[in-house]
Amino acid sequence: MLNFRFLVTGIYDLTVGFKKTGANPTLLSILKGRSCQAEMFIRRVPIAKIPKETDECSDWVHKLYQEKDEIYEYFVQHDTFSGKGLPRVEVARNYFDLLIELFWMITIGIPSVYYLIYFLLTSSLLAQFVFGIVIALGRSKEI
Repeated sequence: MLNFRFLVTGIYDLTVGFKKTGANPTLLSILKGRSCQAEMFIRRVPIAKIPKETDECSDWVHKLYQEKDEIYEYFVQHDTFSGKGLPRVEVARNYFDLLIELFWMITIGIPSVYYLIYFLLTSSLLAQFVFGIVIALGRSKEI
């Protein structure tokens, strides 16, 4: 850490909490198009406030995580990071992100569908049967 003090001006502490009103934050719910609602608590800690000695730094990290636990516990109870002296900042939706997502869906999605169809058309009956079982088991767990 001492070697980076002249390069790094601060570190960022991030805590993410998923609201109870949205869908569960799983890959399956995202693939189904369900909206996950989350809030993020961010704070910047200047590098000058972090102790240089190992023992003091260890105590500082321990205290930092105790504070993070308190902040997250507040989120669990109130379903928001707002309050308890924590400021709230709304971030406007950026439609450029949608273009990036569409680009990667096309770049990865089209070849993936091509190779899936190629696999199903050229594989043995046993491989197709195993593939069908895997898909069926995956669908049964979502219900």
